[in-house]
Amino acid sequence: MIKRNYILVFAICIITSCISTEQTKQTDVLVIGGTTSGISVGLQSARLNVPTLIVEETPWLGGMMTADGVSVTDGNYRLNSEIWNKFRAHYGSEDALSTGWMSNTQFEPHIDNSIFKLMVLTEKHLSVIYGYHLTGIVKDMNYR
Repeated sequence: MIKRNYILVFAICIITSCISTEQTKQTDVLVIGGTTSGISVGLQSARLNVPTLIVEETPWLGGMMTADGVSVTDGNYRLNSEIWNKFRAHYGSEDALSTGWMSNTQFEPHIDNSIFKLMVLTEKHLSVIYGYHLTGIVKDMNYR
């Protein structure tokens, strides 16, 4: 018998928008920030059938890679990750990504954002709230 141990965070999240509209959400895993790392964590958690919520202050996903316009990697074409492969598939080849002077590999920020949003939309157990930031967490110590 294989036993898996999962670390789950149960919290009632209090999130507030820029116009002070308050919402309360319940989730098992909370990811604060829709950065590239945050998206990776959210996707993996949702694929384990765990209800997951990403809270992102901006309307963009991808963090620095999209919203800050730093859409570059260090030109490592041997990266074998789902995100890298999605970008490569969109542009058609590795050569099509070799366009930059800052890095050998560059993407268009709005394309990255749309790829990330599409990846998130395909996951049943993953949701994203845009334009909000975390203002508090209420821990339920009786949750098992």
